[in-house]
Amino acid sequence: MHFVLQIKLELLDYQTSTNIETAIKETAKYIKKKGDKDFDYNFDIEIDNSLTPKTWKDKII
Repeated sequence: MHFVLQIKLELLDYQTSTNIETAIKETAKYIKKKGDKDFDYNFDIEIDNSLTPKTWKDKII
């Protein structure tokens, strides 16, 4: 898979402009700036038993 991707990138003459370390730092900075949101429980728990985490059951997250 990596080989196929490499060929495609070469054909497109794609060059990265940011190294991985900088990209991770910038992504973390963006996430911190944007802030967190309340979690939206879209679905009810279908299998509720002793193995279901309390945080899911009580919607604590």
